[in-house]
Order: sequence, then C-alpha cells, then structure tokens
Amino acid sequence: MMQLPGWASRIVALALLASPFAVHAAPPATGRATMTILNGQAQFIRGLSRFVAAEGVRLESGDIVTTGPGAFVQLEFDGGTRVQLGPQTQWMLLSHDIAVPPRRAAYLLSGWAKLTSGQKTTDAPETLRAAGLEVTGIESVSVMKIDGDGAAVFAETGKAHLLERGPGRTVSERAMRAGEYYTRRATHAGAVQAHPTPEFVGQIPALFRDAVPPRLDSFRDRTVKAMKAPDFTYADVEPWLKSEAPLRRQLVERWKSKANDPAFRRALEAHLHELPEWNPILYPPKEDTDTPEQAPSENPAAPARALSESPAAPDQAPADSPAAQPAPAEQPPAEAPPAGQSPSENPPSPTPPS
Repeated sequence: MMQLPGWASRIVALALLASPFAVHAAPPATGRATMTILNGQAQFIRGLSRFVAAEGVRLESGDIVTTGPGAFVQLEFDGGTRVQLGPQTQWMLLSHDIAVPPRRAAYLLSGWAKLTSGQKTTDAPETLRAAGLEVTGIESVSVMKIDGDGAAVFAETGKAHLLERGPGRTVSERAMRAGEYYTRRATHAGAVQAHPTPEFVGQIPALFRDAVPPRLDSFRDRTVKAMKAPDFTYADVEPWLKSEAPLRRQLVERWKSKANDPAFRRALEAHLHELPEWNPILYPPKEDTDTPEQAPSENPAAPARALSESPAAPDQAPADSPAAQPAPAEQPPAEAPPAGQSPSENPPSPTPPS
C-alpha cells in the first residue's frame, strides 16, 4: 500500500486548489427540482444516504441521481426549466459550481441528459456540464450524451453556447445554432457539423423525441417522502470519485466519514494511487514539532528541570529542599590508645623532628 508522506499530501492539496477549474467565488445556489415523471427505476444519493426515487420527490443541490436500464426521469424547476435523464445515467445537481465564473449548473457524468431552458430564473440550472465540456442556453433545448471518453451535444432548438476545455488550460468557445451537432473523442478537439449523425439520432431515448408536457403544477401542494435504500458502496460511487479533480474535492469533504467503513476504506486504499486527495483522510499527516517531546518525571510533584540542567549528585539533596545541608567532612579514624592508657587520657605529644 502506497502512503504519501505528510509533505506530499500538502502538495497534492495545493495542486488541487490551483486547478484552473477550482472554485474562486461563492457560486449562486441551484434551486430544488421536483421529479415529475419516473418510468423505470432510479435512486439518488443525498449526503451519506441513498434513497429510492419516486414521482413528487424534491431534489436538493448536491443530490446525485442514478437511473436504471430503460428508465426515464423528468425534473422540473420553477420558471419552466426541465431536465430529462435517459437510461443508465449518472447526473448531479451541483451545489458548488466548478467553473469560473460560477453558474447554476448540473453535471452529467455518464448517460443522457436533455436540458430545456425556460425563462431566466434565479434558481434553475443554466448550464449543463460534463468532463471538459459545458453547454449554456437560454430558451433553448440541448441534448447531451456522455459515453466513456466520448461526448456529443445536439442543439435541438434555439442557440447554445458551448465551452470546451482541452489539455492544460486551453479553452475554446463555440456558438451552436439550432440543428447543429458537436462530437468529441477523448482529449481531442471536438468538431461541429450541420446535422447529427444517423447513429446518434437512432440512440436518442424515445421519450427525448416526444413533446413531454410539464407536470410541476400537479405536485406543488404534495409532499412525497423518499424511501431509504441500502447505503451506497465504493463500487456505486467509484466513477464519481475518479471524475474531474474539483468535483472529487467536493465529494471527499462530503464522504470523508465513509473512510470509517472497513469495506469502503479497503477499496480506497486499493485505489489510492488514483485518489491522492483521500490520502490525508486515510493517513492524517502528523504535526511537525520543533523540539523532541520530554519524558514525564517519575515524581509528578517535583518541578520540571531545564534540559540543560545537570542532574544532582546521588548524595546531594534537591536545592529547594528545606532539609538540604552540606555533608560533613569525613574524619580519619582515631588511633587506638597504648596499652595501659585509658581512652580518656591525653596521648603523649608527638616528638618534633630534629
């Protein structure tokens, strides 16, 4: 298991903050969406919980919707804006935009999405984003497909503004007229042509081609509570964890407590070389200290000595002890008195040297 040292983790964090798509200002909030049509099965993730989607459920900023095979979903906002999702689609109602300047936006990770822009409002998404791509349109209809490393956009009606982000910091902007079709593969520059290809037209979900009426008024006075679904696993959200760096950074902050789940943590550790932003979560860097930690004294009541102070001699009492006295000088042993003399009698004076 490769674990980045503390200094490397800080470098990774700084690199993510320096991303050209990082958030540089507080983005406007994207309003709530009501799921007015659901054909088939779909689920959504909110925070750390997963729910079963149902008609009438209201989605909030940051919710992630996943649709099953053959499914169709319509989401509606006040003001007339609608988003339709096709089968096997992963889509997020962004709570924090990842572009500069920030806009109200939704993000298509994979699958199909159709954005019908109504009148300009203060809470509906005005931009549909994908990896390296964004489409903005007012009073227009745009269809986007994300499949593996490929992307396609069809300007069905009205005008759309397309922004393409290439390798590094290169950005190109294109204005698309009604009927035009854009396609791109991997990191290569995309191309715009006058009409979509027959292959693309044949793949468009059937309900995308129909004029599906709005149904928001039918749910304005209804409150639908979504049923709780089993907690999501690493496999359920792995594509999101490996998406664009600014988006991953948001998800790390949102899901960092999942590192306490043993199965989720093992999966993170196995893919840590692809998820460097999780390294500080799994292995928090230790705080740097200027001085080594001093071992506690055996006698808690004794005051701590300075590191430079020499320890007291074994037979010397501490300096702050009131009973501390200098040890008396050692006296030589007295000689035994001569035979016949009492110990109390004075011994004879020594004879001076001649």
